[in-house]
Amino acid sequence: MSQSKILPPDPSRLIEGLRDTGYEFNTALADIIDNSIDAKATKVRVWIRMDVDGEVAVSVTDNGHGMDEAALLNAMTYGAKSKKDKSCLGKFGLGLKTASTAFCRRLSVVTRASQRGPVLKATWDLDHVEKKKEWEVLIDKPTKHETELLDEAADAAFAGLAGSIAAQRHEEIEAQALSLDQAAAIVRAWSLVHGFTMLLLDGRIADILHRLPKGTDPATLLDAMLKAPMIRPSC
Repeated sequence: MSQSKILPPDPSRLIEGLRDTGYEFNTALADIIDNSIDAKATKVRVWIRMDVDGEVAVSVTDNGHGMDEAALLNAMTYGAKSKKDKSCLGKFGLGLKTASTAFCRRLSVVTRASQRGPVLKATWDLDHVEKKKEWEVLIDKPTKHETELLDEAADAAFAGLAGSIAAQRHEEIEAQALSLDQAAAIVRAWSLVHGFTMLLLDGRIADILHRLPKGTDPATLLDAMLKAPMIRPSC
């Protein structure tokens, strides 16, 4: 009878080897943005900054569905578990990591599962992996700047959609003081992309309700949304 042996790869050698997969910068950035598309993002912002020492930082933020801790750790795993949605662009669970580390030695993902949920951060530091000789990802506290980028992406999505609805309705919309019919039009347009249930789960409905007269509940908003005219979002 033959025997079998488990031969785990050396973490530092493999993670370094996976950096050299032939990526060009534009292709790598596109692979990272694929994750935003899979998360149903309608807004993606790319920031490239250089400090006085010549160190370059690239940030990609979006308004797509966020992740809880389990989903974040899976996303950061090399060879992540496949997604249930077969239309997703990612196929092998590698692109986010290999595309990023082809051009950097430190990759962080900052996310939250809902609009008002806790902000989570996980980081691959290649120097740390080399030192520890383990597939050890760092769980860090997000910086103020990282949290602000996350908030900015969400705010930009709402502002863009509210502006589109305002233009089509030929009226001004005050973001912090919506009328019920304005909110219904915004939620209906958003639901075409994300679905009402997902908006309820990720906290966007709660955010809309905070902008409405006190006492408005999700059921009232849903009823108004079903009666609202069809307006397709442009953001």
